[in-house]
Amino acid sequence: MENSKSRNLLNILIVGGSTVSSRIAGLFRDILIYSTLGTGIHCSAFLFAFTLPNLFRRLLGEGALTSALIPVLANELESSGKAGFYKLLNKVLSRVAVLLAGMVLIGCVLMWTVPERLQLGERWVLGLQYGAILFPYLLMICLSAVCGGALNSIGRFAAVALTPVALNLCMIFSMGVLAVLFGETPREKVLWLCGGVLFGGFLQFAMPGFALWRTGWKPQLDFHNSPEIQRTWQLFVPGVAGASILQVNLLISRSLAFSLEESTVAILFLASRLVELPLGIFTIAVTTVVFPQIAKLKVQKEHDRFHAIFQRGLLWVLVLTIPASVGLGVLAEPILDFLFKWGVFDDKSVQQTVPILQISAIGLPFYSAVAMYTRGFHAQEDMKTPLRGSVHVLICNVALSLILMKFYGIYGLATAGVITSLWQCTFLHRHFETGLGILNLDLLRVILASTIMGVLCHLLWQFETKYLGTGKISSFLYILNLIPFGVFVFLTSLWALRFSEFDEMYRKIILRLFARRS
Repeated sequence: MENSKSRNLLNILIVGGSTVSSRIAGLFRDILIYSTLGTGIHCSAFLFAFTLPNLFRRLLGEGALTSALIPVLANELESSGKAGFYKLLNKVLSRVAVLLAGMVLIGCVLMWTVPERLQLGERWVLGLQYGAILFPYLLMICLSAVCGGALNSIGRFAAVALTPVALNLCMIFSMGVLAVLFGETPREKVLWLCGGVLFGGFLQFAMPGFALWRTGWKPQLDFHNSPEIQRTWQLFVPGVAGASILQVNLLISRSLAFSLEESTVAILFLASRLVELPLGIFTIAVTTVVFPQIAKLKVQKEHDRFHAIFQRGLLWVLVLTIPASVGLGVLAEPILDFLFKWGVFDDKSVQQTVPILQISAIGLPFYSAVAMYTRGFHAQEDMKTPLRGSVHVLICNVALSLILMKFYGIYGLATAGVITSLWQCTFLHRHFETGLGILNLDLLRVILASTIMGVLCHLLWQFETKYLGTGKISSFLYILNLIPFGVFVFLTSLWALRFSEFDEMYRKIILRLFARRS
């Protein structure tokens, strides 16, 4: 049991470290995009277009399909070994490739022809044209997600976690080099950026595919039916229904934002990207490592270990994201000022984005808990409960968005998203057979420690602004000293409040890692 805990935490560190690299590259990519395009029509149109393949990626690739596939793969690996495991994988990939190729063809044709026939406005025409160019990315990223799910099922995490780095580096090169050298207008710059997305998508598929090949997988077309394929389909259908509702929900939110004014999508996207930074580093690292293990434990009917590992994973997610949420809210202005105030992204853009980022940051722990609970349901092959929760979310978000945006505009849309995430988290928690249990006291300790950290960081920032004023150098100094100060205060507060995981987190894990290096 002790070795399992250490291995899990080590895998979390591996995935988290890989994800940090990806998020740093993604941050630099976003800085390039916003400094070049600002929050104008071409930036919003590109981000709206990029939503379309990402919608289906989350729907078919990283969402319902892999959630349905991993428990079945775990069972097949347990009963038939790697030969049966690879055979099932080939059957799934063959079907997914044909389905996606048809979807890409139909989607591209519709996005090229619809704007002309309906005589839509300029921003919609641009958004759909860019969408038609980007839509083939869907095929590559979904195949990549299936290969990544297979790798995770056999305990391989690093190669999958590094694939987003390839996409970000391709986008950085296309935007920072090719668009600068060969793109004269904003439209030409966006077209080069689209090319970077497509090439990055190819690399995202090639990397896990090659990693699988090295483990012994031989790709081949296989359309024969089997009980395992039928079981995957039975899990996939309700899962895709729930995921489709969530993605339709996202598309509706982006469309409502796109209808307000040309800068709204860009501002909301930037806020969500900064919230996704800790979400990706911490939450995805934990869920990626925990999900295959709890799926395997469910197959083996080890219910006590299932509950223990799930509870531990959920607590770790909240330990990492609650203070991150507070820190984002407190440091929103210096973060935006230092990282994004370049080129056409000016002081006005920073001030427009600060309150949206602060509102969005409130939802970070709820988004993270939802991700963990959803994986917990999927590990138990229960796709229907998340589906019911998704229906509630769709109704709640659309209603709140329409009401709040009428009175508060972009602030209303951001607030609607946070309230909706809280509702979804509450729904899943109430219907899950295990929650935090006895760890509720530890959760209260984390909330209190985060509050202490937030108050002290805010007071220190207010004190420093009297002497350092504003500006990029000042913002850098604020970030440079307030983040370490906040981490120190948070950890000290946890220690003083006798947080139960503190000793293992710092005395066992970190000291063990140093011992291995020496």
